[in-house]
Amino acid sequence: MMRKSSLGGRPSLAGPLRVRTDDNVKPSSSRQSSGCGLSSGNRLSIGGRPSLGGRPSIGRAQKPVSRYSAYPTTAGQKRRHSSGIGIRGRTDVPKDPRPISDKSFQHKMIRQLLEWLTDKGYSHPISQKILVSPPSKEFFRIFEFLYGHLEPKYKIGPKPEEEIPKIFKVLGYPFSISKSSMFAIGSPHTWPYLLAALIWLVELIKMGHFMSDKAGIEAILFPHEEDDFDSSPENKLLFEYCENTYAAFLSEEDEYDAYDEELSRMLKDKYQGTGGGIDALIAENARLKQELDLLEQDGDRLVVLQEQREVVRSDMTRFDQYLEEMSSYQHKLEIQQRELEEDNEGLEAEYKSVEQKNKHMQAIYETQNLTPADVERLKLNRQELQRQIDALDKEIEQVDLDNWKEEMNMAKSRERLETKSSEYNKMAHSLKLVPASAENACGIDYELKTSYQNTMTVDFDSTIKPALMQLKKQCNVSLNEKSRQLLIQQDALEQLCEHVTEHQDAVRVMEKNLNIADEEYKTEKESYQLEVQNILEDIELKQKMWDNSKKSSQQCRQEAQREFKDAVKLAEQRKTELLEEEQRAVEFLDTVVREVVEHKTAISERLQEVVADTKVLQKKTQEETEKICSYH
Repeated sequence: MMRKSSLGGRPSLAGPLRVRTDDNVKPSSSRQSSGCGLSSGNRLSIGGRPSLGGRPSIGRAQKPVSRYSAYPTTAGQKRRHSSGIGIRGRTDVPKDPRPISDKSFQHKMIRQLLEWLTDKGYSHPISQKILVSPPSKEFFRIFEFLYGHLEPKYKIGPKPEEEIPKIFKVLGYPFSISKSSMFAIGSPHTWPYLLAALIWLVELIKMGHFMSDKAGIEAILFPHEEDDFDSSPENKLLFEYCENTYAAFLSEEDEYDAYDEELSRMLKDKYQGTGGGIDALIAENARLKQELDLLEQDGDRLVVLQEQREVVRSDMTRFDQYLEEMSSYQHKLEIQQRELEEDNEGLEAEYKSVEQKNKHMQAIYETQNLTPADVERLKLNRQELQRQIDALDKEIEQVDLDNWKEEMNMAKSRERLETKSSEYNKMAHSLKLVPASAENACGIDYELKTSYQNTMTVDFDSTIKPALMQLKKQCNVSLNEKSRQLLIQQDALEQLCEHVTEHQDAVRVMEKNLNIADEEYKTEKESYQLEVQNILEDIELKQKMWDNSKKSSQQCRQEAQREFKDAVKLAEQRKTELLEEEQRAVEFLDTVVREVVEHKTAISERLQEVVADTKVLQKKTQEETEKICSYH
């Protein structure tokens, strides 16, 4: 029996999923949208209906508007309502990882968009040349056609530059589209990003069509494994069970035994096989082996079909290249045809004028009266004129040849001039003299610009050359000053290096003396510590002797008194010895201190502390002696 609980959305046999729009499309079933159909980032829930796994929120679902609409839906009158999730916006603006500025990638996107528009019956004329830099009107038509697959009967508004970025944002396009880019759609720095957005929209529409098919959703949600080639996956059975029971729950049914029995039967059939026992399984196994043998025999056919497919693909590639060549050849022929038509029109006009002139001359010839002498004279004149025409033709040919040679010389001169000017401009750029606002230009335009007539647009001799000479003088002065400063700095550096070397030698000498003093100090300190340790051992021994004598005095007073007298004598003798040793130690320490003070003051302070400790020890010894005397 299934417990009543809301899973976060109304049931759907083809529950929509929010899908990613990248190349590796993977449906997300953990955060599915119900009701609104839109989600954050680049994921979209198509169909406007909820799916299992969505998070519930308060409110009623609305009636679906269209097949792929991203608007709310409403349930029936006897349904238990559960609403969907709204839009979760991004808080960051990620960087587009696609190589949008790459020309090959742009051509690939153009071909993809052109193929899709052609397959879907785009009603307006479209070609790859148009998509290289489309006008704003054509871009709006394409967007209206694409978005019409998500929102039927969609018409673009009067302000598309504001409407289109908002639509992309609502659809979950992960990258920003500014309003200013809508005013320069065909520009090289704007169109690649808008083209990438259109390709993203095409992929979204393709995924919408794919997700609208139940088989497509099942192929993503429940991929077949090797063990499930002849039956439904277990996840699919459980999903259908949850879907049916949840639909019954929303229909206010309270009994789910039939669904439980159906699930139990299907799982039993899956893992234990259908009825018939072992014989049925053996027969089924034999049938499957026969099918497997048939499929293996068809392997050669598959190889042949694959080879035919490769041949067809290569033929298609060659035909595409041939069509492109024919298109370019047709374009050239059209240009030649237009040129020939223009020449033909000119020749026709010339022919008409010559014909009219001939008619006029024929009329004059028919009306005039000529004698044989006149005819002979006209023939001579005609011959003379013909000789003049031949001479003029030769002169014209010679002039044309000379003109051609001069034009070639001018073209070479123009090329040399352009080369020199480009070299000059490159050097001026490197020296920060171009443009006029550059660092070293000082408001003067040093750039050389040549016109078509092989002339400079700037007066070089009166403007640029004096400025360059002045700049050269300033550079020479600055160079001399920098050279002088460099020599001064080099001298100062050499002197500084000499001082550093001298100080390093002095430091090494001082370190050597300090090490010697440290070694002498350590030696004296060790000897003094050894003497102090011996004194402390003697004092400890006397203390033990004192303790022993104190114990023995309780047993025998007389013996203790004698021993005490002996001890006093020994103590006095030891006191005298200690005083002598103390005197020698003080003298020795004074000598050591006088020698060590010359090297380091800190050593003397430590020795003074040792002397003070020795005096304290002497005082303690005297006090102990006085205590012993007062005790007796």
